[in-house]
Amino acid sequence: MNREMEALKLVPLGRDELDLDAVNAALEDADAEEVVRWAAETFGERLVMSSSFGAQSALMLHLASRVVPKIPVIFLDTGYLFPETYQFAEALTERLGLRPGVYPPKMTAARPGALFGRLYDGDAADLERY
Repeated sequence: MNREMEALKLVPLGRDELDLDAVNAALEDADAEEVVRWAAETFGERLVMSSSFGAQSALMLHLASRVVPKIPVIFLDTGYLFPETYQFAEALTERLGLRPGVYPPKMTAARPGALFGRLYDGDAADLERY
């Protein structure tokens, strides 16, 4: 770890603000693994990541889980995902040893349609209600 990155470890635990100019300068030439390692050292157990488990997600999930093997993964299940997305998420979870927290919406995908009709097919006012 270079001297600039070493200086970034001075962020006090519990502090909500970072000197983003200093962080950006220190990490400007860092590779992705160094950036994830810095985040893990800086935020410790407070570090989480989110993923849509789309096709492009595998790279970052693999990298992060190598550096932080038990990193919590936030997976927002909108109820509108393709079956392949759920299958891919399960396959990556098993292969990479992930522990995703799956967070569904308070209202299921079917409920708005049942209560309000297909607002997404309507005009601007319908879209605003949607």
